[in-house]
Amino acid sequence: MGPIAYTVRVLEAVTSRTSHETRALPRRAQEDNGRSHAFDPCAGELDADDQGFLVYCIEHEKPRIVSERDFVKMSSRTDIDSAKMSFLEATTSVSVATLVRINKFDGMHEGFAIGSVVYTDKTNIVVLTNASAYNEDKNYLALDVGDGKLLKAENIATNGNSVLRCLLFRNASNFKGITFSKDTVERGQVIFTPAKAWADIPPSLYPGSVIHPKCTSIENFLRGPVRVVNRYDNHFSVTCPVSGPMPQLGLSSILQSIAGTPVFNMRGEVVGLIELCSKGSYDIKFARNSTSVINQLQALFDEEDWLSALKRELVKRTST
Repeated sequence: MGPIAYTVRVLEAVTSRTSHETRALPRRAQEDNGRSHAFDPCAGELDADDQGFLVYCIEHEKPRIVSERDFVKMSSRTDIDSAKMSFLEATTSVSVATLVRINKFDGMHEGFAIGSVVYTDKTNIVVLTNASAYNEDKNYLALDVGDGKLLKAENIATNGNSVLRCLLFRNASNFKGITFSKDTVERGQVIFTPAKAWADIPPSLYPGSVIHPKCTSIENFLRGPVRVVNRYDNHFSVTCPVSGPMPQLGLSSILQSIAGTPVFNMRGEVVGLIELCSKGSYDIKFARNSTSVINQLQALFDEEDWLSALKRELVKRTST
């Protein structure tokens, strides 16, 4: 099966609030998914043991099953001039926080994570990351400022209904807050992500591209005795060659090391935060778009003007 030359919408990528993972649905589940959307799911076929995606071809108004290898081919070129890349690295690295997961009970380092600086008052910084970046019952996060110095995080805002966490780090200078893009991403758009391939090296920029600008996520949770299911088009899929699974070696993805990583456009603006890894492809990641991230920040601070609420909370915390 060759790559699809149509505008498509992914129906397979789902987010569960409880598991925070992407599930590759078996064929029967894909068919059920298709029927639930009043689509005829009888389009493509997959080879035995092949991973696949159910996509909706907008031009033909019907779904089609696409193999993972063809799904990857839908992305565009990712060549970026080296001078441009150096400029982007210099301007965005000051907005990226390298975090360390530390065991609360024995103080041992258990890995790393990436966060985005959303605000700084030149002395303290507030970092946004994903709840999947660490186990809150077992770990706490610290900011790596170099030379072996770590600054312990303080929760500045908590909301159990949000997948994001806002963390305060005191006495952290030389950082700059990110700028959220107001534009929606487009298929084939070139992007880049600052990610760490190994614990002992600093984050590097990895160019990639948007595979699909709208991926449907499903919020599935219990509210008392009632199960609530909401659907949102608040994610997009990108290529990022870090922390993905290697099924051939029996290795799963390392979501904690990349969840919360910002996705930048070529203007250095944040278009989303990585939230999920594909279970069958090393490169494919799913990011929450910037509009949804801002909605999450508004939920965290219980105010539409989340930045003003953050500043007030920061003054309250640091003035005592």
